[in-house]
Amino acid sequence: MSRPKQHPIYLPENPALLENVAIELRTKLLSYFTWLGNAYLIAQRHVKQMDGRDVRFPAVQVRGTEYISVLPDAHLGNHTYLDSGGTDTIDYHRARSRIETEVGLVFFFNYRDVYPTDWQSSTIERVKSDVLDFFAATSFQSAKMRPLRFHTDPAGIYPDYDYWEIKQQFLMKPYGALRIDLSVFYFQNCP
Repeated sequence: MSRPKQHPIYLPENPALLENVAIELRTKLLSYFTWLGNAYLIAQRHVKQMDGRDVRFPAVQVRGTEYISVLPDAHLGNHTYLDSGGTDTIDYHRARSRIETEVGLVFFFNYRDVYPTDWQSSTIERVKSDVLDFFAATSFQSAKMRPLRFHTDPAGIYPDYDYWEIKQQFLMKPYGALRIDLSVFYFQNCP
């Protein structure tokens, strides 16, 4: 199955820390899930003015200073991104520091692409099972990842964002979304 053309993926010139983990995770997600059109790296919290009020949304860098919103949108197709909570616990050592953080891996998808022959009878539980199978079958060199919890309601999938701005049809079949929170352990080798 060929992947649809999506926004370009931004890869930092000199990735560090969680960026290295995100790049490896991206590569493995795209290899495992053939229906996935794009796997963006780490979303940032952006704010824009709409009708005289601030609207918060997750945005990913696609080139230079250009960012796009990754709230559900059929034009983005099936995609995923990491949503970082912004808090890291560091076990500092001069030669090698251990860092622990919690991130959310957010998926937006079209059931017709994920399960082409039986999409109407497929449920979010089947998608969750597939995601857990991915983590059971995949090892990572840059980090240790442990799934913690799933979120399937908009408030859980898009915390700290103005998710009510999402058009309702993008969270109803044939579309779906979910978030899996992950505990991530990785290392920083100091020079």
